[in-house]
Amino acid sequence: MKHRKVFFIGAGPGDPELLTLKGKSIIERADVLIYAGSLVNPQVLNYKKKEATVYNSASMNLKEIVALISKEVKKGKTVARIHTGDPAIYGAIQEQISFLEKRNISYEVIPGVSSVFAAAAALKKELTVPERSQTVILTRISGRTKVPSRESIDKLAQSHATMAIFLSVAHIEEVVEQLLIAYPPDTPVAVVHKASWPDEKVVRGTLRSIAGKVHKAAIKRQALILVGSALGDTVGTLRSKLYHEGFAHGYRKNRQGKKKSLAIVTLTKSGAQLGTELKKKIPAAHLFVPRKLGIKGVRVKPYTQPLHDLFGELVHGYRGFICIMATGIVVRTITPFLTHKSVDPAVVVLDEKGRFAISLVSGHLGGANELAEKVASLTGGKSVITTATDVHSMPAIDLLAKQLDCSTLHYTMLKGCNYAVLHGEKVGIYPDTVKPYFPVGGKHKIRFYKTITRLLASDSAYKIIISNKQGAVTPDHKQAQDTTLLLTPRNLVVGIGCNRSTSCAEIEDTVKKVLGRAQLSFQAIKKIATVSIKSNEKGLLAFARKYNFEIEFHTPEQLNKVVCPTPPSKNVLNAVGSKGVCEPSALLSAGVTTLLCTKKKTPNVTVAVAEIPLERLLAEGKEKK
Repeated sequence: MKHRKVFFIGAGPGDPELLTLKGKSIIERADVLIYAGSLVNPQVLNYKKKEATVYNSASMNLKEIVALISKEVKKGKTVARIHTGDPAIYGAIQEQISFLEKRNISYEVIPGVSSVFAAAAALKKELTVPERSQTVILTRISGRTKVPSRESIDKLAQSHATMAIFLSVAHIEEVVEQLLIAYPPDTPVAVVHKASWPDEKVVRGTLRSIAGKVHKAAIKRQALILVGSALGDTVGTLRSKLYHEGFAHGYRKNRQGKKKSLAIVTLTKSGAQLGTELKKKIPAAHLFVPRKLGIKGVRVKPYTQPLHDLFGELVHGYRGFICIMATGIVVRTITPFLTHKSVDPAVVVLDEKGRFAISLVSGHLGGANELAEKVASLTGGKSVITTATDVHSMPAIDLLAKQLDCSTLHYTMLKGCNYAVLHGEKVGIYPDTVKPYFPVGGKHKIRFYKTITRLLASDSAYKIIISNKQGAVTPDHKQAQDTTLLLTPRNLVVGIGCNRSTSCAEIEDTVKKVLGRAQLSFQAIKKIATVSIKSNEKGLLAFARKYNFEIEFHTPEQLNKVVCPTPPSKNVLNAVGSKGVCEPSALLSAGVTTLLCTKKKTPNVTVAVAEIPLERLLAEGKEKK
């Protein structure tokens, strides 16, 4: 506060501990404090410095307030103008700000906790409950300060959203009358008087009963009216998508198992007919049709809700969508649910005659380009793909990452690599064993290297290292780090044997130690494998669930056919019926004959690691395409 100016401070709803740290800091240093009378808890003023001057604005009009501010600022004083709640909500600060701007007086607005949030806290309620209300309307009844007719309570109530009605408790009967035009009489209502103050008072009821209860409680001012189904007692079982096990995003994987493969969504009779034909050729798909069309069948899902709501319910449960409708409809509907290319589903738009299958969202990582090509082949139409690498028949590095099933990706670097390939810049890749899986010829300048050292020493604009090793780029290579992309393929199979009732934590700790000693990345694990007798082992299942690992169980007969480097164990044979567990399980699930890590043993856990060849991952990726 070296430069003297005015601070509009939101003091919060009442409790002085709800004052923001920044607001408190300014109050502590301000020379002059002008506070909004009884609306602001006087305890807030206890933070002021001893020599500060305090004014109560309750008896002042605007002219007097701004004259006082102007006078004090001219003296070189810093002024704290303290409002209740948050000054942006019915704070009457705009007229004061206009005055300051006309006189070139510097000012700043410090937000505060609004009484609407203190009231919700007092009720211990969330105002935006899934399937009940996702909108909160802040409003007031028309009084001496008129409310525009388009914003009257009866019109706003048509939305059935949660409503927070300020400055209106003295007119509770009129408020209820207007609300009843749209809300049912049994709609939950709460009136919170002086939220967060020591004498806070809460009155609960319904639109049918609330007016009488408010009169009985003698509440006439300083109260907020909250209304809406979100306040009801039956909302506790409703789940949000944010923390749902099946909701994946950039910081959390889907822990609810695999998503359903494909949803075909239609709007019209013609679209439903095409969808029905398409579904016959993609039996695993679910077909969503308007219920009014009367279409029935296996995996046919009639719906009645608006398309936006339908997508909101489906978007985190399916890996791909075929939308048989206009592109504009899909764009407007799906946009709010898109998060990032790493987690967004594939979205393909198909016209009702099946002539064009447009790859709209997540072309490479989500597989929309492949899906568009598949749909077009089934309808006899044409796929429309606009990703630049495909248009110019160039290799796409993000598609390479997908085929390698990479666990974590540097998306900015991926974008830079694709740009370099498109513009004829040199891009280097290690190892050279992946070369056969890239297009032959073409104008790209992708070069392949036998060692990481040679790659990093090259003049490549970008250097791509495909490795499941930890620390593939060492401190010696710091100069190359800004242009080096490490792709960690998920190609490790961890074979695990464990004693009965071994905890998830002990299994995880053992696996991490084994991988760490071998300098293998934990992020490279694709699956874990064990003997079938362990199919109900809680610690093992919890470990797989925690990291969304695939888990495979092999019978003792299958394991006994595998040749292993470690001699057979009589104890294991007696316990589970096979000569070994971790080594043969890893080899069998990886489909190889040699191990990266032979059996490592702790008192309760044995671990061995095998590697799925990169060439197989790429070959399988091309077959899927």
